[in-house]
Amino acid sequence: MTKREFDDFDLEDIIREFGSASEKETAEEPVQPEADMDSTVVLPDLSQLELPQEETAGDADTMVLPDLTDFTIDEQAIEPPQEDLELSQELFEDQNTPDDDPEADTIRLDDELPKAVAPEQATNVEFTQSWDPEEVEQAQESKPIEPIPFHPQSRLKELKKQLVNGPERRYYALLEKGTGKLQAAIFGSCAVTVLSAGATILHALGWVPEDRLRLMIFGQIFFMLLSALFGSFQLIQGAADLLRKRFSLNTLLGFAFLVCCADAAFCLQDLRIPCCAAFGLLTTMSLWATYHQRTTRLSQLDTIRRATFLNAIGTGRNEDGTDVILRGEGQVSDFMDTYTDPHPAHKLQSIYALCALGLSVAIGVTGGVLHGLSAGFQAASVSLLAAVPAVSFICTTRPLAILQRRLNKLGCVLCGWKGIQGLKGKLIFPVLHQDLFPAGTVRLNGVKYFGACPPEHVAAYAASIAAATESGLATLLDGLLENQNGRHFALQELQAYERGYSCKIAGNTVLWGRPSFMKEMDIPMEENKNLANALCVAVNGELSGIFAISYEKNRAAAAGLNTLCSYSKLSPALAASDPMLSGSFLRGKMGVNPKRIVFPDQDTRTALRHLEKDADIPTLLITTQAGLAPMAFGVTGARSAWTATRLGLLIQLIGGIVGLGAMLTLTILGAFYLLTPFRVFLYQLIWLVPGLLITEWTRSI
Repeated sequence: MTKREFDDFDLEDIIREFGSASEKETAEEPVQPEADMDSTVVLPDLSQLELPQEETAGDADTMVLPDLTDFTIDEQAIEPPQEDLELSQELFEDQNTPDDDPEADTIRLDDELPKAVAPEQATNVEFTQSWDPEEVEQAQESKPIEPIPFHPQSRLKELKKQLVNGPERRYYALLEKGTGKLQAAIFGSCAVTVLSAGATILHALGWVPEDRLRLMIFGQIFFMLLSALFGSFQLIQGAADLLRKRFSLNTLLGFAFLVCCADAAFCLQDLRIPCCAAFGLLTTMSLWATYHQRTTRLSQLDTIRRATFLNAIGTGRNEDGTDVILRGEGQVSDFMDTYTDPHPAHKLQSIYALCALGLSVAIGVTGGVLHGLSAGFQAASVSLLAAVPAVSFICTTRPLAILQRRLNKLGCVLCGWKGIQGLKGKLIFPVLHQDLFPAGTVRLNGVKYFGACPPEHVAAYAASIAAATESGLATLLDGLLENQNGRHFALQELQAYERGYSCKIAGNTVLWGRPSFMKEMDIPMEENKNLANALCVAVNGELSGIFAISYEKNRAAAAGLNTLCSYSKLSPALAASDPMLSGSFLRGKMGVNPKRIVFPDQDTRTALRHLEKDADIPTLLITTQAGLAPMAFGVTGARSAWTATRLGLLIQLIGGIVGLGAMLTLTILGAFYLLTPFRVFLYQLIWLVPGLLITEWTRSI
């Protein structure tokens, strides 16, 4: 049979010519496809293949199969019927295959068998090797075709659904309120305060004529009422807190406004200036604190709603009894349940505000009894204004607002004040290899082999030790091993040293480490300054390979490590097992002082690498970006916010107590000429300056 005669056959004739008797009957009577034949490819039985006489060799009774390597079927000669091939277009939907690719529409039998062949794609069939139908059938039975995996919903979609229903909805609801009106109220109150303070200074310098004094008093009262109008929301909130049986600083501000209004009536009668400038300053600070709270929540919600993954940071107890930072998978509820929690200092401020109100009333009563009713209201109003330093309103809100503005750029958010409180104290921060050198920053510059050990064995030994020690170079060396078609070896008697490892592999003594480690082990090698970033392999006391490794500095990782080393009670501990990561290496590459970094033994490093945060451990910090910088700045920022808040609260208490003590002393002595509005306003400014400087603490992380 010639090639031309064979090309005139259609697929049905080929099956009739090569198939068995049962298959010929099947070809004559078309079979309806069944449901369970969707993933089956029917192969012809070539056991009854009849060959021309001239193609047989040897004995006439011996049948030799031809070499089908170059055996092809032209796509124009056949049109496969639908009933003989079950089609499944889902397996061949690769629309990105170029049209000029000669192998795009080719199915090779040495590849994994597909479930079915689409008619428009089954154009060329190329037999690349000789095969036996029985071997193909056994291969199908031993390696069944797996179904297409079906994922009803990915983790990212589930996360986005939670974010839309939670943080994103609250973000847009809070964004709708905006901060425009609040900013306008702040600027208006600040302008009124400046005008009132200017008039007070003019009166203190004696530049106000006596015939204009009554006009000055009316102007001060007008400024006070205008300031109260700008801060009306704060006064209403203070009244609402009182109805809820809570006493806040805004409640105390409302009582101060009422007493100052009563004292203003006596000021008109006695022709003295009321303390309106100090009240305007307190109102401005209260409005500013509300602005801090709103912008902080907007920034926190914005950080969470744009997340594609959530990493949770918590603290746990290590085996040696120290507190250590733990990492785990974060949940949206970890943030939503905690970010609105009040600061623990608010309770202390409420107690202080209630006590300040009682002491101010007592001072006013004392002044009224000793010096008259007008003196009593004057003493009470001045005492209320001096008992609440202006820094009291912003000492807990401004540090977090400044901090969150920076953390938002890093993709980090604190879980309320509980997160800030939980991250204080003495902590161990495990630093992994991927924290210092993320993916793509470590490359293999070259490998040089020595000695009698085969190069593929040297690469396999290095990759085996890196994988067994969980080194950050394992992926890099596995790529080299894969290029050489190598495999990992089992390790025995693995021992860790300061700069390397030793073990037994296939009966050979293998050393893996830095050049200085090889010198310590008496491995002869030449001095070379270019081997600073190289790792060596020695087999049976002979240098067998040098791996030149390039480490690229990551600025974010370097900044994160430096900020971890800036706090006395926060100790970064190196949990990576790479021999290259020594103190001198980190100093030169990261620019950090290694004295603050802990280099534990290998067992401790292994334990630190496997520490994970459980679901029962509270989440204190959530990061939405990978890398060391978000975690490091989040932890150090929380500690700075805690320190700034405590110092600001201390300034408030000291200033308030000193003010109440001074008012009581002056009231008893009757020195009311010293209780001028200018001195009260100056007293507020004096305590405001250190408060502003302390709340700036979080800007320096």
